[in-house]
Amino acid sequence: MKLGFTMNHGNFISETIVFFTKSVAKKKPYISHSFPIIDITRQEKIELALSADEILINLINVDRYRGKKDYSVRLYEIPEINNIWRRQLINSFNQKVYPHFELLWFIYRWIRRKINPEWTGKNWFNYSAFCSELTIIALKKAGYSEYFKNIDPNCTDAIELENIILKIEGVKLVEEWIKGERIL
Repeated sequence: MKLGFTMNHGNFISETIVFFTKSVAKKKPYISHSFPIIDITRQEKIELALSADEILINLINVDRYRGKKDYSVRLYEIPEINNIWRRQLINSFNQKVYPHFELLWFIYRWIRRKINPEWTGKNWFNYSAFCSELTIIALKKAGYSEYFKNIDPNCTDAIELENIILKIEGVKLVEEWIKGERIL
């Protein structure tokens, strides 16, 4: 199973997400987006991800992030437990509307955590799935529920998710690009 984490440098929404979520980041450059990689097409060797980052949740080619000077990208591989999650995720989320209003809750959470760093709360909106929520759902369906026992997917951002991923036994950073330059 592979997961991707990206940052679109210079993009207002990405920069805003990072501003409100970077306080817990363990890795730089900061990221604002995550996605599960669903499949690799056999003939073209194209990696497809289910990505919640535009108006609709869509299957996208991961190459849209690789080697682009505006993007930083980290791709992780974790041991495959089962593979039934792919079709379930596509059937449940492909072409659903991206829940932009859920991002307002993260601003509210940031303000609340300035007052009380231990504050947690439920995201007010839940009409679809944003990127980290979608990735957590994929991980749970793929057999990694134990890492998310006390985690509300609807209240977790991409940086918090990457921190959790780094705790999974066997996780391996397999590819990294920083502003278009391949590091790994």
